[in-house]
Amino acid sequence: MDCKNTELYIDAILDNELSVKDNLEVLSHIRSCSDCKEKWDLNEETRAELKIFVGSIKASKNLQKEIVKKNNYKNKRFYFRPAFISACMILMLSIGFFFNYTYLQFPQLHELHNVVDYQLISNDIELLSKHIGINLNKEHLSAFEEGMFSPHGAVNINRPFNKDIKMITLKNDKGHKISLCFLPKGYKISNLNKTQVNGVTVHHGSKDDFHFAYWESKVMDIALVSQDLNPIEMIDLAEPLINEV
Repeated sequence: MDCKNTELYIDAILDNELSVKDNLEVLSHIRSCSDCKEKWDLNEETRAELKIFVGSIKASKNLQKEIVKKNNYKNKRFYFRPAFISACMILMLSIGFFFNYTYLQFPQLHELHNVVDYQLISNDIELLSKHIGINLNKEHLSAFEEGMFSPHGAVNINRPFNKDIKMITLKNDKGHKISLCFLPKGYKISNLNKTQVNGVTVHHGSKDDFHFAYWESKVMDIALVSQDLNPIEMIDLAEPLINEV
């Protein structure tokens, strides 16, 4: 241990910041070096005088009250009254009600049919199927192809806090359009007609110039929507698809 390092360590040793080994080395050097011993004594005297000076300072009564007030405020415990808890619960229920009727609710089928912002435009059914994550092939849509309908585009419709809705649109040369919608299970429309196809119940009907049909598959609900074809025509085209996806 030399004088330079000892000078650096004097404050640290007085503040108990050094290891036992370093402490012993610094103290050993101070005992053997008059210059370092003088600096050590001066440092200790300065600290002692500061303690006396600080101890002689007295805060005014107003300052003491302010310090006590702030200290009590920091340590104060907060207790929630029942009325406050009830208000919070009502607010949370209101927020949940709002989301349920805006973001969580199934969109109407005609709203899906009017989607024009396709994420992918292609007539390749395998490419469109891969984009939306649905296992479709040409055999599933063979009747559509015979009816001169070919794939046009696909889109994933994201819904906060719920499963996405997936859709593929098919068009023919006349500009007629059919939307093939893949919905999370649980889609319901009341007061519809029912038709049995391949042992599957297909619900179908019309509303506001829109025609639709939907059925339940193993993992999702599938719907067809069109303004150009009636429900029975769409069901005929979808027969190879029903109970296969």
